[in-house]
Amino acid sequence: MVEFCHTRFSNRLTFLVAAFMFALAGCGTTADDGVARVEVSGTVSIDEKPVSSGSISFRPVGDGPSAGGAVTGGEFHISADRGPSPGTYRVTVSTLAAKRLDGPPSPPDPPIEHSQEVTISKTPEPLTLKFSSAP
Repeated sequence: MVEFCHTRFSNRLTFLVAAFMFALAGCGTTADDGVARVEVSGTVSIDEKPVSSGSISFRPVGDGPSAGGAVTGGEFHISADRGPSPGTYRVTVSTLAAKRLDGPPSPPDPPIEHSQEVTISKTPEPLTLKFSSAP
């Protein structure tokens, strides 16, 4: 009888340990989400002038992860652990309109957004994104 109980306990313990290990494997506790991502970087200009500050986002046209980061001094860099996977993306650059320094304070200007479609390869070259403020 004691041996039977010990065997049953041992089987349950083995099952619980195995279930716990499978649960840990699927929890996504690391930065690796199983998606092949790539590093992207490049320059952003509007009307041939570098974007002084803003944000850039990569939204997939089909399947894939979104990615985004900051634009500073006309440049952006998104590391591979946070970058997009190879594929086609709608890239949007958002900036804040320049403020007038003379005159009364005005309410904040809405962000200005510019978009274009780009394709990211498995070994991407630096991107050069040129936008125009003309409609």
